[in-house]
Amino acid sequence: MGAGVGTYFLVSYLNSHHKANEIHGCDATSSCTDDDIATIHSYDHDAKIAGNRSIMAYAVGVAGISTGIVLLVTNHSSAPADATSRYDEVRLSAGFGSVAVSGRF
Repeated sequence: MGAGVGTYFLVSYLNSHHKANEIHGCDATSSCTDDDIATIHSYDHDAKIAGNRSIMAYAVGVAGISTGIVLLVTNHSSAPADATSRYDEVRLSAGFGSVAVSGRF
């Protein structure tokens, strides 16, 4: 899921960056209007936001995959016959600017 969301924001970043570069050509001819400059700044801002979101989504995806690998490697499947049922919990939480993994083993 993180990879899919990350890819979406990466494409959005590239699209905004490309649009800003197309309009940026007006600087070579010194024919930029105030509206062109405002549009360039808007596309650059959108590209920066999308790029940051892409990185965060990929980070969440990597954290999820890493957690899965750790759980597979550390799984102790040979429990004693008289052992009671055991519940392993892992929670992945994501917030604005943060990612957290918590659990009980």
